[in-house]
Amino acid sequence: MIIITLGLIVVMGIIFTGESDSESAQNNIEIRNGIQYITINAKGGYSPGISAAKAGIPTKLIVKTESTYDCSAAL
Repeated sequence: MIIITLGLIVVMGIIFTGESDSESAQNNIEIRNGIQYITINAKGGYSPGISAAKAGIPTKLIVKTESTYDCSAAL
């Protein structure tokens, strides 16, 4: 019973905190000439799931699609 409880706690922790997306969030943001560019891939969802933009900087959102025929094609 204790092992099952501990296992559930570990699984819940992984589900609610998730894996760190900070590396991928940083890789899709670039600042050039005072403009922040955020690139998101849309195909069967959006990737990365988290993008950390800086406040107070003009921002352009670039959504890349490739053979997208689901609801992400609406963008």
